[in-house]
Amino acid sequence: IEQNLQKVLNVIERNTEGLTKKQVSNRTRFLKKKERNEILEDLLETGQIEYVAVKQDGKISYMYRSK
Repeated sequence: IEQNLQKVLNVIERNTEGLTKKQVSNRTRFLKKKERNEILEDLLETGQIEYVAVKQDGKISYMYRSK
């Protein structure tokens, strides 16, 4: 579990502008949906990543970014 958590964190950190949930899912296909969601929740709770609204092309997108 700890290895997978580190892999997800690395995927998010590599993209400084942030990733949508769909992009995170595509880049972490080795995980099941439930595991991925639990890891994202843990990272949010511990403050390692943030879930923010970003305005792009007149639309609001929600992105995961590392702090």
